[in-house]
Amino acid sequence: MGGSAAERLRAAVLARRDQLKFSRRQVSLNGGPSEPTLLKIERGQGDDLGAATFRKLDIGLQWEAGSAARVAVGGTPAAAARSDVALASGGLSVPVAAVAEVTKLVGELQDLADVREDQSLRSISERLALAIRPIYGSYVTSVLEANRRSSPGGLAAILQLLGPFLDEPIPTDAADVSEWQYRRWLAGQTDGLTKAQEQRFQRRLEQSDE
Repeated sequence: MGGSAAERLRAAVLARRDQLKFSRRQVSLNGGPSEPTLLKIERGQGDDLGAATFRKLDIGLQWEAGSAARVAVGGTPAAAARSDVALASGGLSVPVAAVAEVTKLVGELQDLADVREDQSLRSISERLALAIRPIYGSYVTSVLEANRRSSPGGLAAILQLLGPFLDEPIPTDAADVSEWQYRRWLAGQTDGLTKAQEQRFQRRLEQSDE
């Protein structure tokens, strides 16, 4: 990204932070880049930003997915239409952001275990990841189903938060592969799917609302 692109991003990030009344720390805690990275961007030094940083900017600044990347090439950012998407089930409403934060913290714990080369910490982080996977896996599926049925246009805000989960590698277990493909189909990612698979997923979606 050239200097002019870095300058455009600097101006857009500063303007959005001022609009939201967010400190750099608040942006970071909201799922955005780290404070040092934000400071670098706001100094017009964001010359080497990657896709992951752009996505974090979208989340932390409550922009629609792809906004930060558009700014870098001369476009205009757009505020996320639904920043408070939630799924109600059994009288309990859980914000998508809360689930995304839990999965983020698990990832940070795993990274810390690797940096410290602490086998005990690594074991705990792996057990925690395995324990919560069925919970947030089912939750993500339910959220995507609900929004696919009622508000397909509202998926953008959800995908900003759940993108890392959907980007996980293909699982090895056959049943998990089917769930992995189904979630991506719900999110509009149909590459590699056969017509028969898409029809089966459509039937499953319809049955989930019965």
